[in-house]
Amino acid sequence: MTEDGICQCAPRKYSTGNSCLNCSPKCTSCSNNSPGGCLGCVDGATFVPGAIDSCPCPSNQYFPLYSDERRCTNCPTNCLTCYDNGPGVQCDTCVAGTKLTGGRCCATNQYSTGMACASCDPTCSSCSGPLDTNCLTCPDGFPANSGSCERVFRRKRNYAVPPSCSSCDASCEQCLGPAPTQCLSCKPSLVRTADGRCVAVCPVGTAPFSGTCVDCDPSCATCSGMSSDECTSCSSDRILCGGKCLVGPSCPSAQPVVPRGSRRSECPVGQTACPIPGRSFRSWECIDTRNDLESCGGCAFSSLNQAEATGQDCTALPGVADVSCLNSRCAVAKCMPGYEVHGNRTLCVETPRWLHLQF
Repeated sequence: MTEDGICQCAPRKYSTGNSCLNCSPKCTSCSNNSPGGCLGCVDGATFVPGAIDSCPCPSNQYFPLYSDERRCTNCPTNCLTCYDNGPGVQCDTCVAGTKLTGGRCCATNQYSTGMACASCDPTCSSCSGPLDTNCLTCPDGFPANSGSCERVFRRKRNYAVPPSCSSCDASCEQCLGPAPTQCLSCKPSLVRTADGRCVAVCPVGTAPFSGTCVDCDPSCATCSGMSSDECTSCSSDRILCGGKCLVGPSCPSAQPVVPRGSRRSECPVGQTACPIPGRSFRSWECIDTRNDLESCGGCAFSSLNQAEATGQDCTALPGVADVSCLNSRCAVAKCMPGYEVHGNRTLCVETPRWLHLQF
């Protein structure tokens, strides 16, 4: 409240005269809680005074309603318009040459997994799933039979040019023709892209899945899988935290931190990236080792060699009843019966037996 008695509200709230209420999520300031009551907008939104939605995102972006991110975010690949439905982002309309399937805009030879687009079985032109019995349409010269596309020529690494067979591209195991974009399946150690190529590494923005390259989650720049927590790198305006690409200059406290190349991502000032016990060697969390009870003075656990751990778990000290971590050292306030505080208050020592016998 100001000196003259007027109620002053925190950011993203507005005053009703005697209380403060939340603005609509896309507002940075507002006169009421409707989408049209915004006086200022989040990043990426355009302020349109008097409109029903006074802070609309661009047509190829959406506003995350079910996360802490308050900014307009790009729609998934090939979406023209999309929206956040809670479990994930759903496409409304698609770019030319793609089709709306299960809330995703997939290429003709792809189907939606619900989280991303994945390639059909190589024998299908279009499909409803990954199996060779899920074909909806077949390539020319491939007769359809109960959801399957039966090849006229089944001989590996050759394609049909009547009255004989000709060689596929060297990268293909099976193919429709001689071009490197006509692979039906790939040689061992190669994966198939959406355009029919066989490559050793999936293109940027995709990841290997069942022998094909599938799209990363829209929040990732590169990834190891389809979900939003399998990012391996992020765009310049995001930071990699526990496999997720989050907005901000650093990872939130206690968020797992994923290494970038050969080094760990930076934690907030005053915190240290420590390995998480029982997790992969690539899993870390940000800890303030100056006052963390279980990692006092340094990381209490090392993913490579326990001898490298420099911190201490104060709660594991023998005989401790009340302990804290102060300035990177365990500080004992009270010991269990049969123990007494050591002179420097860093541990409890067992009370000599003869002291128990004194009257």
